[in-house]
Amino acid sequence: ILVTGVDETSHDAGFVVYPNPLNDLAEIRMNFDATRLVIYDTNGKLLRDFAIQKGAKTVLLDLKDHQPGVCFFR
Repeated sequence: ILVTGVDETSHDAGFVVYPNPLNDLAEIRMNFDATRLVIYDTNGKLLRDFAIQKGAKTVLLDLKDHQPGVCFFR
């Protein structure tokens, strides 16, 4: 038996992204204060740079214009 995956209870990045995989609309829930959210592709190319309203703990992102693939949030 080969078991693969990530134990979601062992790592707390301080935010959660729904749904996974992403579709046209992503919801990000954060447990910290942030002023912006930056999304990069696997080559480090900037895909989007979002301003976040002060005190917001949930952000909805419109990603309709992006191609499917792996991305990184910062």
